[in-house]
Amino acid sequence: MSVFLHVQTEVLQFSVIQWNKQNTPVARLDKNSATSFRDYRNRAEILTNGTLLLKRTQETDQGMYSLVISDRNETIATEFTELFLFDVVSQPLVNYSCRHNKNVQFHCSVQNGDYLMFQWSLNGNTLDGKNASSRNKTAILALNEMVSGSLICIVGNNISKSQSEPLSFTCAGVFGGIIWFMIGGIGTTVLLIVIAVSVLHCCLQKPQSQPDVGKSE
Repeated sequence: MSVFLHVQTEVLQFSVIQWNKQNTPVARLDKNSATSFRDYRNRAEILTNGTLLLKRTQETDQGMYSLVISDRNETIATEFTELFLFDVVSQPLVNYSCRHNKNVQFHCSVQNGDYLMFQWSLNGNTLDGKNASSRNKTAILALNEMVSGSLICIVGNNISKSQSEPLSFTCAGVFGGIIWFMIGGIGTTVLLIVIAVSVLHCCLQKPQSQPDVGKSE
């Protein structure tokens, strides 16, 4: 991919035009020659209007660039331009789980993309206040377990936007089943303890002595 860094100043006359990235020379153009430097060799070119053309861009090309236009050893103009490179966003994938704290947790992730903004839509309605930006390509959403329906995750950046397939979900009854199971288990445990105590009590009781039968003289 190639990008152009344009010049705001109208270049009428010059002796030297030079582009730098921070303190590193990128390319130089004078009346007699054009030169590109180091990692930009054969990739950077300054056009006659001062615009910088970067070919076969790399992620390391991102950053702050400065342009210096000189004529007869005198600086005519200086400009600064920051370069961002965006990757096209791939289709998001969404999965969910029913949590023990009575929340439904969703994970939305993308394979490709950067400088991402995540947005959620539940049953066709945008969830306000649930937007999130991330550079980790993943966003997490937590909803109350009583909510159910169809959820869509929308992910975009400055050059593209993509959305997941609708995900139908429900956790209703899951937490109730867990609670009833726990209560049933507790009840069984209590019953077993009562039985054990009763048996132990019976075993520890001393047998009652029989009354003596008097002998006749």
